[in-house]
Amino acid sequence: MYSRRLFIISTRPEEKFARSVHGSCFDILNIPVTKIIRRPYGEIESEVFPWRYDGIVLTSSAGSSIFLEMAERHALDFHGPAYCIGDKTAEPLRKVGMEVIVPERRETDGLLEIIMEHRKIGSMLLLFRSGKGNPALKSGLERNGFSVNEVVCYNVEPLDNPEMKKQLERRENKGIIFTSSMEVTSFFKFNSPESVQGKKVFAIGNPTKKTLADHGIMVGEPTGRSDFNQLVSDIGKKFCTDSGEWI
Repeated sequence: MYSRRLFIISTRPEEKFARSVHGSCFDILNIPVTKIIRRPYGEIESEVFPWRYDGIVLTSSAGSSIFLEMAERHALDFHGPAYCIGDKTAEPLRKVGMEVIVPERRETDGLLEIIMEHRKIGSMLLLFRSGKGNPALKSGLERNGFSVNEVVCYNVEPLDNPEMKKQLERRENKGIIFTSSMEVTSFFKFNSPESVQGKKVFAIGNPTKKTLADHGIMVGEPTGRSDFNQLVSDIGKKFCTDSGEWI
């Protein structure tokens, strides 16, 4: 039986969703629209090694976790720096004591800027991420004089989740959060723009916002900066009253 409490839908992959997340007057219901397909370790390692990097660049918590598993398999003596796009990406690395640098602007341009501030031109970087990563990151690094070995550690595939249509139609649903361009593309492969009509649509990052605009969807404020928990908190501050009611 469904709860009658208000809720907002999240479209994150199952592996990235923390079930304890909720707003002050709403719950978060995660309905994945993509699935993560990890590449075999043998394929990844053949592209990474021998180790020759001055730093590693990571753009997702999934990539961070896979990197740490690989490092443990090889007893890799690498303590950083790791340049991470957000705190969730950095969290697994911080737990093992690695030096982590997170930009103030948690998006591709902010990540580029912080790397250019901290690394010498000509530095060798490992860009360790999904096969659907923003190409502007690698091209920006190379354009600014860095050597980059981009290694795809996992791929992201669309997922047709039958629960999505059912939950969008419930009157308790107040909106939906997209956290990547791939999630937007996958969602609209199986759902029409009309399915979110009358809902609050939130996005993390400008690329996600742009992809939604390309589908004719206006994104509401607040907009997240690669920090899902902070976005949920900001939504609560804007739309929840002190008495715990939705405005």
